[in-house]
Amino acid sequence: MTAKDIETALREKGFDIDRKMIIHDEQIKSLGEFKVRVKLHAGVETEFTLHVVGEES
Repeated sequence: MTAKDIETALREKGFDIDRKMIIHDEQIKSLGEFKVRVKLHAGVETEFTLHVVGEES
């Protein structure tokens, strides 16, 4: 999962976050929970937990 994928998922939920604002320290290549930081402004960051789940069939 790339910053672009995270940006798209956030936009689908109504958040206007550019991928350049997204900071994630580890590559997301599996299912699970991952900490992701978003740099909102100079000196202002927030963190959230991203839950990566499989697609429902």
